[in-house]
Amino acid sequence: MNRLSLFFSIFKMFIAQLIANIKYISSKKIMAAVAMLFVVVSDADAQQQGDSLRLHMEDSTFTLSAVEIKADKIIKKNDGMTIIPQKGQLKLSTDGYDVIYGIMIPGLDVDRRSGSVTRLGQKVAIYINGEKANDAELRNIKPSSIVRIDYIDIPSGKFINDPVSLNIITRTSTSGAYYAFDDTQYIGYMRNTFNATAQWNLEHSKISLFAGNDLSNFGNAGSHEWENYAFPGRSILRSTDILGNRYKNNNQYLQLNVTKSARTYNLGVKVSMVRNEDPFQVISGKVTVDDSGDKTSRILSDGSSSRSFYPEVNAFGNFILGRGQMLSVNVDFSYGNNRYGGDIQEEDYRFLSNVKEDIWQWKNFVSYSKMVKTQKFSLLMTDNYTRSNARYTGSIDLGQRFYSNEGILQAGYMNNFSKSLILNLQAGSSWLLYRLEGAVKTSKLLPRASVTLRYTPFKSHVFTLNANVGNSFPTLNTFNQVSLGRNPFLQHRGNAEQNITRIYNVGLAYNAFLKNFNYQLMLINNTYMHLAVPRFVVEDNVMVSTYTSDADLHQYLAVFFGTWNITSALALKSELAYIHNDFNGYLDKNKDTWRVRLDVTYTYKNMMLNVYGKMKENRLENTGIEEKDFFRWGINAKYNIGRWLLEVGGNNLFSPRNYLKSTYSDIYYGYTRSTFDKMEQANAYLKVAWRLNVGKKVNPEGNNSSRIYPSSIMK
Repeated sequence: MNRLSLFFSIFKMFIAQLIANIKYISSKKIMAAVAMLFVVVSDADAQQQGDSLRLHMEDSTFTLSAVEIKADKIIKKNDGMTIIPQKGQLKLSTDGYDVIYGIMIPGLDVDRRSGSVTRLGQKVAIYINGEKANDAELRNIKPSSIVRIDYIDIPSGKFINDPVSLNIITRTSTSGAYYAFDDTQYIGYMRNTFNATAQWNLEHSKISLFAGNDLSNFGNAGSHEWENYAFPGRSILRSTDILGNRYKNNNQYLQLNVTKSARTYNLGVKVSMVRNEDPFQVISGKVTVDDSGDKTSRILSDGSSSRSFYPEVNAFGNFILGRGQMLSVNVDFSYGNNRYGGDIQEEDYRFLSNVKEDIWQWKNFVSYSKMVKTQKFSLLMTDNYTRSNARYTGSIDLGQRFYSNEGILQAGYMNNFSKSLILNLQAGSSWLLYRLEGAVKTSKLLPRASVTLRYTPFKSHVFTLNANVGNSFPTLNTFNQVSLGRNPFLQHRGNAEQNITRIYNVGLAYNAFLKNFNYQLMLINNTYMHLAVPRFVVEDNVMVSTYTSDADLHQYLAVFFGTWNITSALALKSELAYIHNDFNGYLDKNKDTWRVRLDVTYTYKNMMLNVYGKMKENRLENTGIEEKDFFRWGINAKYNIGRWLLEVGGNNLFSPRNYLKSTYSDIYYGYTRSTFDKMEQANAYLKVAWRLNVGKKVNPEGNNSSRIYPSSIMK
């Protein structure tokens, strides 16, 4: 047993012993806190106040002078809206994803199991008290500490670089301690997740310790693949049935936070470590090859293993500089030690790959904002530097160095011309530099711009027109030019000379904030120039899978989002979308997609019941790959018992085997895959959560440890 695994065993024993030893807890009930808190501050007041809570709120209070309260829950603002979660929602939530899911913001898709919040497929930036949050942080936040959630779709200040963001505001405390843990056991496949936290508050300082693990071990066989190779004067049909596949994963994280807050600033340092291991596992299958009429059967063996260790140090500070001015600074340094091994065997073909990688990342963020009456000026600068040194051994022997740098400078101007009209302008540039040793260096300076006009002719009706110009940075491993063998006929290789994807966006939206019914209608056009898609070429009688950026995508969307509070206990959320994707250039294909989703939640005293469903889709992805999804649905129930919260649920119950089908066709190559994933089959889960406040009520910080680590390794 390694040291980190031993630590988690001891940590679990500590939590169990802590529960067993609690023999006396004061029975005196703490008087209920204020049920609802509405902060309505004029622009003049916003320039003068500077307590620690206002410090976190400053960037989102600019438009609070034009406020409307609806249903004791929603505050409509010119730059978005503020949602105050109901007490029952918080009591029946185990983490931040539960809270965001429960407030049912139209247009947000929240996947509580995988830990993602998206809007029209785009990741939503989430902050806690003005600091960027991630999955582990949201998993550990105390729901009852949440005061409100700001939904910002006209960004300014430190949010200027995020098209859509959520800022979760929590209460503060000056003394006491807080302990908590939660454990989720899945039924139908072996997966267990555990999170634990301990926090101590000393005056205006906080010390927090977070730890957790995620273990998986289950059979995952059942996928199928059909391939068609078109070599000059020769065609090959290849089919593969996966007969054996055992998935294993062992992930742990540990983090220490120290923060200090004062009237005009807050500072913090976060030190975290993440360890992830996929033990050596073998995928076995049967392969049938038809080589121009010559048919053979073969046995496939595909073994792999990986291990990563990822320490990170993050320091941040937020400062009120004077009347209406705020400065935010964030510096982050991380190091990754990644190891990967692969062994593919098929008949007399064998390909070995062992990779050792050291990767460093340095990220800087500075934002400044100033409010002058009805105007707000913002300036943001970011710089993200990455360097990777990798060594490949086995069937290839190659050392490879890679570095990239992305810098963004962006200025913003927002003005409330009247109670019904707001203008938001942004302009700036991106400097992108990346180079793989032995390849041509790419350096580009590209413009970034955005203009948004929001008009509110009536109290409950809002029209928004916006246009954007930006770019997208390719992922690290798509640059990698190492050629890895997949089978006797196919190799995989990246492309270090891709063009930068340019993005153009125009949208018109109408929002209605009615008494019990909030909805949004949207018409959107997205244009992606030089979009990276798969490309297959023949080299030395072998098919090579790589990438090309010679494709353009024109996307048209018509969307309806709605949330309906049928009664105080029953709520419904829906989405209906039509999407048309049209590729040209290297790819010439188009497709229409309909998307239908529905969520229903019923709350009664200490219980909550939720049912959700998503119709199956036949879609064309931005990669040019066509996918046929299956009908997805789930049900879960929660029950609150004092400090304990129990949740039981199921996903895709009573459904047959579910396969995600994908197809891709090129001039020389095409495939059809039916992918079986045990986690997407009929399964259930049981979640148990426990919370304890010692002394005065304490509201914990979130855990800013990330379980996702970067790598340029081609796999």
